[in-house]
Amino acid sequence: MFITFGHLDTQGQYQAEYERRLSEIANLIAPDMVLISNAVNPAYISGVHLALEMPYVITFGNHQIHGHERWYGDPVGIVDYGPDLSILNFGHPWHVDLSQADALLTSRAKTHTKVINALEHNAPVETFLNKHNVQLIHDAHGPGKKVMTIGTTPTLRVGKLSSSSFRVVRFKNGRVESATYQGDEVAPIPFDREETPPLNVAFDPANDGTHNTVTATITNKLEDAFPNCRVTFVLPAGDYEIDNGHIETLITSDDGKYTVLSVQVDAPQKSTTHITAQKK
Repeated sequence: MFITFGHLDTQGQYQAEYERRLSEIANLIAPDMVLISNAVNPAYISGVHLALEMPYVITFGNHQIHGHERWYGDPVGIVDYGPDLSILNFGHPWHVDLSQADALLTSRAKTHTKVINALEHNAPVETFLNKHNVQLIHDAHGPGKKVMTIGTTPTLRVGKLSSSSFRVVRFKNGRVESATYQGDEVAPIPFDREETPPLNVAFDPANDGTHNTVTATITNKLEDAFPNCRVTFVLPAGDYEIDNGHIETLITSDDGKYTVLSVQVDAPQKSTTHITAQKK
């Protein structure tokens, strides 16, 4: 599963503030990776993505700010999730020399599922998407239908529709199962710039490692359900039990003072869900 968003304009600190709230949503939904196809000043957002609790890739596209490589490295690279999933990050227009990207995917010819995170939509179909059997390309710039199949693989194009939204892309058996909101043909999940995140978690009392009993409340204002959300409790060291969901991991800090408890729990559509962690 991926969360995708992109092209959030080019300047302004408010981009970082919005991306920070997107990161909070992503941490709760707990995708395998976040695909960011952006066009912002990297200096403004370089610290924001440190909040993400999963891997991410990012491009800077046609509105590149000089020197973004100092923060995010080579604009062409690949991430492998074991032998069955590879994500190519491609931060150039598609008319440039593609030999580096071509070599990366050619060396993974046996990988079952291949994904591209790009800014531009117009990757060569026959000589690139079809050749490498690419299942998904995420982009944030260009005309055409924002969710559509391309080529003979087929490749699903998942594009940016607005800069105040995000997508959740779910896979089944190596193919995209869903990438839109409420089963719509193209719609992403709406999330206004000044809006409280429509999927959020609050803790009572503070989730700061000083309380033996803490309740997390997940509020889902959206029409979509989110199974297996991840809630992380920081508690005084000890053994804990929960009254909802199931424990994913329980880790004691290196200094022995804290227990970090990761819990998976479903967030049905238009719902409020409570999970209490307490010391045994």
